[in-house]
Amino acid sequence: MNPFLDEYVRKEAQFYGLETPIKEGRLSVISHGVSGLTPCLFHNEIRVVSTKLLNIPAMFLDNSKLIFSLTPFHLQGYYLPIQRATGRVLCLGLGMGYFVLRASQKPEVTEVVVVEQSQEIIDFFKRHFNTRSETRKIRIVHGDTYSTETHLRVGKDFDFCLCSIYPVLYSDESIRDVPTFMDVYGVKQYHFFGMERLIMECMGCGLLRRYDVSIHLREFINLWKTMGHRFQPILKERILRAFSLLALRKNLLQW
Repeated sequence: MNPFLDEYVRKEAQFYGLETPIKEGRLSVISHGVSGLTPCLFHNEIRVVSTKLLNIPAMFLDNSKLIFSLTPFHLQGYYLPIQRATGRVLCLGLGMGYFVLRASQKPEVTEVVVVEQSQEIIDFFKRHFNTRSETRKIRIVHGDTYSTETHLRVGKDFDFCLCSIYPVLYSDESIRDVPTFMDVYGVKQYHFFGMERLIMECMGCGLLRRYDVSIHLREFINLWKTMGHRFQPILKERILRAFSLLALRKNLLQW
């Protein structure tokens, strides 16, 4: 499936399968329609939706702060991590639980360990998804991803890690934390949400070469290009240089 097509969004919303609306304490989940201009991972933060997408769930805190949604933007950002997930998987940040459900469904994934700081979000996930077969592989740890106590409870030796804890995309922290989390959690392959955009911009300005990047990542970018959109860099050179050096040193691109 092409994650840049409307049909992919419909299929994934159906897979998630949560009946809305839901209001539980400070958390609420509603379904809404998406049409016209909507956030996109690559297309200068907007994308033209050719047909209206209905029943797209979104989770809010205190009716205002968006935690997660199954809009094209989020689904595009989780497409590659789902493809990459294998063996023992670590997920930093639970969100609505979409990624952990999808990853757990894969036969090659043996366990998914989640670190989530909000007990409310953990309780919500357990109430609504514990009867699904995918959850047999999921273990949730309530704690702070930076805490030594959490590190000890989670353990080490993970084949893949997805980090999705940052309120702002492409922050200094998202790059700074890569070697720290890879070390303390013993991670072989690491991915933070939105990393694809950084890679694409680094390639565009010559900081990364085409053969630095895996065939899977190039195929993902080629899928986007088939949509006929133009790409314009938006990120600061300082961030791109820091990421490109780290990506090559930590082997984030070859998988």
